[in-house]
Amino acid sequence: MHTVQKSEQAAVGKLRTEQLPALADAHAHIDLLKDDGLLKESINRGVGTIVTCGVDYLTSVRALELSDYSTIFPEVGLDPENALLSGNVIDAVCELAKKNSARIVGIGEIGLDFKKAASEMEREKQREAFKSMIELGMALDKPLTVHSRDSIKEVLGILKDSGAKKVQLHYFEGDDDDARTAAELGYYISVPPLESRKRASAIKNFPIELLMTETDTPVVGKAPYYVEVSVRIVADVKGIDYYKAAEILTENTKRFFKINAGGMAGSESNIRV
Repeated sequence: MHTVQKSEQAAVGKLRTEQLPALADAHAHIDLLKDDGLLKESINRGVGTIVTCGVDYLTSVRALELSDYSTIFPEVGLDPENALLSGNVIDAVCELAKKNSARIVGIGEIGLDFKKAASEMEREKQREAFKSMIELGMALDKPLTVHSRDSIKEVLGILKDSGAKKVQLHYFEGDDDDARTAAELGYYISVPPLESRKRASAIKNFPIELLMTETDTPVVGKAPYYVEVSVRIVADVKGIDYYKAAEILTENTKRFFKINAGGMAGSESNIRV
C-alpha cells in the first residue's frame, strides 16, 4: 500500500489559503472513506467531480448508492484481486452494469495485477476477467478504468488487441515507452498524489489533453482533496501554472467520463440489482 509523504502533505496545506480552483478526482473508493468530514472538506476545497469505483459486486452496488450525480459519479467493475473469486462474480458484475448502464460513467476498476498473482493459473483468471470487463465496457459504450501493477505491457497489448478506445490507465506506473504507446492509442493516464521520477519522465512529453488526476482515496491519498498534490505534480512536470493545470485536468476528466455541468442522464433512475 502506498502512502502520501510529508512533503506532499505540506504541498496540500499550502493551498488552504489560496483561491481554490475546480478540481476532479478521476479515481477514488468513497465506500472505504470512513470519515464523512474528509469528503465534505474535499468538496469545500473545490473537488467538484469525484469518480468512485467498484472492485467487486458489493462495492459496485455501494458506488451506485453513494453517488449523487452532481459531485460523485459511479463506476462498476471487478478488479484483478477479486477476479480470482468464483466466475459467478463476473456474471453478477456484468448484469449490474447492464441494468444500471444509464447510471454509471464507466467500467472500473478492472485490469491485471501480477503482484497479486502467485501462479500462472491466477494470472490467467485475471486475464479472463479483464477481457470480460473490456467486452462489457465496449458493449455498453463506457470508458474503462484500468489497473496495471507489474503488468502494464500486457495490459496495453490486451487493450489494443480488443480494440478498446476509451481507456484510463489508473495510477500509471509505466515507463516512457509505455506512455508513448498509450498516447498513440489515445488512452488517458491518471496521476496519483505521489512523487515519482519514473512517472514524471513518462508524462513529461505525454499530451496534457490525455492526462487526469486521481487520489485512489483512501488507499493513497486520505481524501479526494489530495488531488491538489496530483495537480501540482502535473503542473511542475509540464512547467505550467497550477490553476491552468487544474482547469485542463478537470475538463479532461469531465470529457472522458461524459460528465457535464448538470450531472449525467439517467441518474434519477432507481438502482437495479
